[in-house]
Amino acid sequence: MLALVSAILDTGAGPELIRETVLPEDWERYRIPGPPAFHIVGVGCRGLLQKGNVTLTVRPGTIKAQARYIVVEGPSAELFLGCQCIDREVQAILPKE
Repeated sequence: MLALVSAILDTGAGPELIRETVLPEDWERYRIPGPPAFHIVGVGCRGLLQKGNVTLTVRPGTIKAQARYIVVEGPSAELFLGCQCIDREVQAILPKE
C-alpha cells in the first residue's frame, strides 16, 4: 500500500507512531507480536491506546527509511517521526564538533 500522509518530526518523542486509521483495514495481520515497549501520552498527557507494532517503509522527503512504528488510536497527527528516526536518519541537522 502506498499512501500520502502528514508527518511530524517530533524531537520530544522517542519512538515512531502511526495513527491506526492511516493503515489498511487488515493491518493487524502484519502486527509484530509482543507487549507495548513504551508508555505513550498525547496532548494533555492523556495516554494513547497502543494497538500493536508494524514495520513500515516511509519516505519523508528524500530519505527512505524502514522502521518499527507503534500503532496508536487517536494521536493529533497521522505519523510521528521521533528521536529514533532522528538518530538513524537525520545526521545533517546535528551539530558538528
